[in-house]
Amino acid sequence: MNRFAKKALLPLAVVAVNSGMVVSAEAVEERSALALEEVVVTARKREESLVDVPMSIVAISGEEIAKMNVGDVSDLQNALPNFNIVSLGGATSTPFVYIRGQGTSNAVGVEQSVGWFVDGVYGSRGEQFRAPTFDLASIEVLRGPQGTVLGKNIIAGAVNMRTARPTDEFEGHVSAAYTDENGSGRVDGVVSGALSDTVRARLALMYREDDGWGENISDLSSNSGEPMQQLESENARLSLEWDISDNLSSFFKFETSSLDTENTSVMTSIDTSPALSDMIVDDDFISTTACDFTASLVPGGSYQGLCDQTGRRPGSYNYLDVESYLAEFSYDWSDYSIVATSAWSRFESEFVSDNVAISLPVFDLAQTQDFEQFSQEIRVESPGGQLFDWTAGLYYLDSTYNSLYSNLVVNLDALGLPVPDSTWQRDLDLESETQSAFAEGTINVTDNFRLIVGWRWTHEEKAADKVVTAYNEDGEAVTADTPEGLAILGFYDARLGGDFLEPDPGTAEARVIDNRVFTFGERKEVEHTFAGTLQYDVGDTQYYLTIAEGFKAGGFIENNIGIDPGQFEPESATSYELGAKFVLADGAANVNLAAFYVEYEDLQVQTFNGGGYEIGNAPKSITQGFEFDGRWRMTEALTLSFSGAYLEAAYDEYIGPCNSVESAGFDPDNPTGNFVALIDSRGLPICGKDYSDLDNRQAAEWNGSVTLAYEQPIGDSLIVTASATANYRDDVFTQTDLDPRSKSPSYTTYDARLGLGSVDGAWNLAVIGRNLDDERYLVYGYNQPFFGGYNQLINNPRFVTVQASYRF
Repeated sequence: MNRFAKKALLPLAVVAVNSGMVVSAEAVEERSALALEEVVVTARKREESLVDVPMSIVAISGEEIAKMNVGDVSDLQNALPNFNIVSLGGATSTPFVYIRGQGTSNAVGVEQSVGWFVDGVYGSRGEQFRAPTFDLASIEVLRGPQGTVLGKNIIAGAVNMRTARPTDEFEGHVSAAYTDENGSGRVDGVVSGALSDTVRARLALMYREDDGWGENISDLSSNSGEPMQQLESENARLSLEWDISDNLSSFFKFETSSLDTENTSVMTSIDTSPALSDMIVDDDFISTTACDFTASLVPGGSYQGLCDQTGRRPGSYNYLDVESYLAEFSYDWSDYSIVATSAWSRFESEFVSDNVAISLPVFDLAQTQDFEQFSQEIRVESPGGQLFDWTAGLYYLDSTYNSLYSNLVVNLDALGLPVPDSTWQRDLDLESETQSAFAEGTINVTDNFRLIVGWRWTHEEKAADKVVTAYNEDGEAVTADTPEGLAILGFYDARLGGDFLEPDPGTAEARVIDNRVFTFGERKEVEHTFAGTLQYDVGDTQYYLTIAEGFKAGGFIENNIGIDPGQFEPESATSYELGAKFVLADGAANVNLAAFYVEYEDLQVQTFNGGGYEIGNAPKSITQGFEFDGRWRMTEALTLSFSGAYLEAAYDEYIGPCNSVESAGFDPDNPTGNFVALIDSRGLPICGKDYSDLDNRQAAEWNGSVTLAYEQPIGDSLIVTASATANYRDDVFTQTDLDPRSKSPSYTTYDARLGLGSVDGAWNLAVIGRNLDDERYLVYGYNQPFFGGYNQLINNPRFVTVQASYRF
C-alpha cells in the first residue's frame, strides 16, 4: 500500500473503530438534548440536509459569518480545509480561489476554475463577487469537479453564497464594527417584512471604510507617510418575494456595490535587478527593509519601508462598480417544480498603478475593464421521495468583456536605457456564448441504497479581437521605420518578449502595429461530462463513492505581452472520491471524511514572467489527498469544531518556463539536468524546465483548524459567548514557476472572540481578534515587472475589532 493510501485510509479507520463517541444508553439519553442544528444546503439546486448530500461540502451559516465580522470570503479560508483565497492587494483586490490546490490567478481574460455562485447564479470573474459579504444566509464550499448540475468551468470546486430572504414578520437589525490597527469601520443595516399578504421585501445596506495599515515611507512618493490598503465600499441589496398565485411564486433581487481603493498592495522587495541597485535584505523570510535602494537612485542616501504599488503619484487608484439583477419564477405543477432564473450583471473598473512596484517614476500601468453577463436557466424537479427522483434543465450564458490596458514608460534614461518616453496600449474585446443541457437522477434502489447519475452537454463559442498600438511622448503612433519608433519597439521586444519585431530582432523591420486589429478568430468547443455516485446508509452513517468529470473551456488571455494571441486549450478532469458522514452521540456530533484522487488533462497553467502572463497546458496533473471536518457539542455550553486536510498536487507531465533565477544561469546550447531549451513566440530559445513530480502552487500539504466555542447564560437576561481558534497551513509555493522566493513558510495563526448579549438576541457586544500572534507570511510572490528582481506581498497584521449589534 502506497504512502497516500495509508494516509487516506487512516482517518476513515479511526472514526469507524471509535464511532464516536457511540457510548452507553445512559450517556446517549443524557446527550440527546445536545443534538446539533440541521444545516440546509443547496449544492444540488434543491434544499437538502448537509448530512444527506454525498459530496465533500462545508457550509457556514449567516449567523456565524456575522459573528466573525467577515469582511470577505477570504476571512474564512483558514477555517476550511483545502480552501485558499489569494488577493494580490488584500481586501482591496480581486479574490482568486483555490480548492484542493487548483485555481486561477489574475490573468485577465481567463475564467475561474472555482465557480462563484450567488443565489444559484454563476459568475465567471472574481470582480463580480469582490464586494464584502453582508446579510448572508450561508456560504457553501463544494470541493472537486461539479460538471453536471453546476456545469460551466466548475473543474476544481464551487463557492455558493446564499443571501438572506425576506421574512413574513417585520424584523431588522443594525450593527457596527471598528478595527484598531487599520482604522476600519463598518456599518450594516437590514429591514425585512411583509408588504401585503402575498409580498415580502428585504433591504440590506452596508458601508465600510478602512484607513489602511502599514506605511509608505518612500521618499520618492507623493503619498509618502500614508498607510496602504485604504478602502471605501458602499453596498445595497433589495430583495422581493411575491406569491403570485397558489402555484406560482417569484423572487426578485437588485444589488449594487462600489469599491474605491488607494495604495492597494503591501509589498516587500527581497531582490532587485542590478539596474535598480542593490537591496539590503534581512535574513528573515520577508525583508523588513522593503524598497531599500542605494547608489544612483537615491543620491546621498537610502530609504526604507513598505512599497506602495498604486499610490506613488496623485491620481493613482483602483475603482470598481458592480450591479446585478435577478428574477426567479417557481411554478408547482402536479407535484413537479419548474424554476426559471434570469440574471444580468455588469462591472466597470479603473486601475492605475506603479507597475514596477518600486515607487520610482519609471513604468506605470492604467487599465479599464467593462464586463456584462446575461444568463438564463430553466429546470424541472420531480417530486422527492420516489423510486426515481430527477432534475433536468437548460442553461444559456452570454458575456462580453473589454479591457483597455496602457503602459506609460518614462525616465528610462535614469536607469541607463536610452529609450524615449512612450505609451504602449492594448485593447482587447472578448465575447463568449454558452448553451447547456443537464440532467441528474437518483434511483432509490432500497431505503438505504441509491444510485445517482448526472450528465451535462455544453456548447461554447468564444471570439477575441486585439489592437496593439505604441505612441511616442507626443501621443503619435509609431512604427519601426523611424529611429524613435525602433528604439521604443526594440525596448518592448527585448524587455517584454513582445513579438513586436520579426523573429530576428537584429533586423530593422518591425510588424506594423499602428491601428492594426489582430483578430484571434473564434473558438468552438462541445463537451459531455458525466458523474455517478453510489450512496449507502447504515443507520446514521452515510458512505459514498463518486466518479465525476469536469471541463473548462479554452480561451484567450489579454495581459500577455505584445501581439502574441495568447490562446490556450481546454482542460478536463476526472475525479474519484470516497467519503463517509457520521452522525454520532445521538446527534450531538458529526464527522465528515473524504479521500479523493483527481486526474487533470491539459491543465491550464499560468505563469507571470515579469512582463505578462504565459499560459500553457500541462498534459497531465494529479491531485490527491483526504480531508475531514466535524463538530461535537460536548456540553450545553461547549462546542468543539475541527477540520483538516492532506494534499498532494503535482504535475505528472509538464515542461514549462523556468523561473528568473534558473533563466539567469541557463545556457540554451548546453542544457543540463531537467532543463531544456524552449522556443518562444519570436523563435528565440528560452529556459524550459521539466516540472514532472513537482508541486503545484497554492497546494499546502497539510492544513487544519480547531475551534472551541463557549456559550453560557448569566442569570435570566444575559449570555456570554467566547471562542478560540488555531489555524495551521503548511509551506506552499505561491507562484507557478516554483521560484524559491515565492515560497511561503508554514504558519499558525490564532483568532478569538468574546461577546456579551441578551438571551433573546436583541443586542450583542463583542471583541474579535485575528492573527493575535501577529504572524507574517507570504501571500504572493512575483517577478519585478520588466527590470528583474522579485517582490512579495504579505498578509494582514494582528487586527482587534469591537463589534456591536441590535435587533428589532
